[in-house]
Amino acid sequence: MAELNSHPQNSDKKVRAKKAALRVDLTAMVDLAFLLITFFMLTTTLSKPRAMKITMPVGQSSPVPQSRTMTICLGKDNHAVWYLGQLTNPSVAATVTNFSRDGLRREIAKARNKVRKETGKELIVVIKP
Repeated sequence: MAELNSHPQNSDKKVRAKKAALRVDLTAMVDLAFLLITFFMLTTTLSKPRAMKITMPVGQSSPVPQSRTMTICLGKDNHAVWYLGQLTNPSVAATVTNFSRDGLRREIAKARNKVRKETGKELIVVIKP
């Protein structure tokens, strides 16, 4: 049980009647604090993750043209190398970038817009660890 005890100080030289020590029971306040913490933890909403829509080739019998393919090779220290087309003859040369909003996300958006403008179809992304 939580309690707060307060004793009167003997700083005065006058003789006074003894007062009973003040005793405040803090159990109800602690219970209320835990109830409020629990309430706010259960009712709060966390941020929802957002992801880009990426179209993948599913069930196609014909080969996919390399001009529509973006290959991302994951590396160490939060870096990635990406290129557009084939590795031996890429339409966009291999570039090193990071995973930030101004890094890989922007490059995927640029490549998607470029492929859509050139072919009228969606970009295909291949991720290689």
